Amino acid sequence: THSILSKVIWRCILQSLIANLLAFTYSYSTQLIVVGGIAWIAFLMLKYGREDQSVSRVNKVLPEQNASVSHKHTTAHTALLSLGGALLALGITGIFTPHIAALISDTGKNAELQNLKHRPVVRKQPSVQTYQEKFEKLTLYAEIQLKKNNTDKALQYFNEALEITKTGVLKYPLNWDLQTNLATTLHNIAEMSITAGDTQNAINNYELALEIRKTIAAIYPANQGKQRDLSISYEVTAQAHIHSGNNQQAIDYYHQSFEIILNPSYANPENTRWQKDLVISYGAIADIYTLTGNAHKALEFYNKSLDLVYALNHNDLEHNDQTYIQWQSYISIALIKKSYALMQIGNGTKYLQINQQGFDAAQKLATENPANNNLQKNLVMAWIMRADIIPQDATNSYKNALEIAQNLHKSGGLAPGSSSLADDIQKLLDAARKK
Repeated sequence: THSILSKVIWRCILQSLIANLLAFTYSYSTQLIVVGGIAWIAFLMLKYGREDQSVSRVNKVLPEQNASVSHKHTTAHTALLSLGGALLALGITGIFTPHIAALISDTGKNAELQNLKHRPVVRKQPSVQTYQEKFEKLTLYAEIQLKKNNTDKALQYFNEALEITKTGVLKYPLNWDLQTNLATTLHNIAEMSITAGDTQNAINNYELALEIRKTIAAIYPANQGKQRDLSISYEVTAQAHIHSGNNQQAIDYYHQSFEIILNPSYANPENTRWQKDLVISYGAIADIYTLTGNAHKALEFYNKSLDLVYALNHNDLEHNDQTYIQWQSYISIALIKKSYALMQIGNGTKYLQINQQGFDAAQKLATENPANNNLQKNLVMAWIMRADIIPQDATNSYKNALEIAQNLHKSGGLAPGSSSLADDIQKLLDAARKK
């Protein structure tokens, strides 16, 4: 009996060692479980001295079926004890050895999985540079689509850029480059809203961008670029308020823009860009005063705007043909608007001379550049204002304005928000004919 018992013991030990070798690549705890299982089997055999008694006692507590259930539903350690009892019962057959080896291997794997489960997951956070690159890429895609007149696709890219910049700002709230990207994206979306005729959405986005620009400008008071960004943000937000009819808010914003432009730390009369900014600002606030019926204030700012543009370095203006055309166009329209203010004040017939000067310039530019939609739209404006300044020729002026507007509409030269321009002019023409 003892000889047989010894053989059984050594066979079990050998089989368990083989199983242990199969699991050696797993955790140290697996090996401890195997060794513990071997000691447990030897203990049972030595204690009871007979194989059948050991089998009887083991099967009462840990039958083989229990091992199969344990493999799936209980801890691997309990399953090892169950299989150890089954192995002792069947002696030298050794048919359970592969089962033990597989379970020991699973024990090691489970231990590793448990370690991984409780180990904190460290994910690499996107860097500031990553957000910057994504913003630049999406903005470039949007601009390309705008050039192709694919406004829906452009808006989609701008919205994607907005989500990216929002996420970046949340992760890096004190990175002012990302904050600037967010303001720029809001500005771009607002511009598209203006074009589409959605003034309120434009105002909402412009206002959000303005608040960001205020914060950045306050942090960098000596940075002229940041101050200029804030000045422009005030102006475009003011223009949006003009579209909504909130003229007083627009005036307030323009004055705040002036405070920045004329601030000694920012003002630079030798800087052409600064001069151009001031020209545009003067002209814009003059327009608001015209809308509100304050002709004297309007005339004051039209004169300031024209005086400054005449004083600009003309070599700089003529350096680029398109830039030169733009400024000549600005001068022509500013003269026409100035003549309107003079007419309201009642300053003799001088307004007629100034109006003719501006009208001739606008017509010449539009004729020489028939594919330039902005110049064509300026000529439409010139004809409409001419109808007010020379009422006896209003019918003819509206007819000419209507013809240009219809051509622009057919060629796709009008923004969605201006698509009703021809209809509006038609109404003015019908009213003029009735007089």
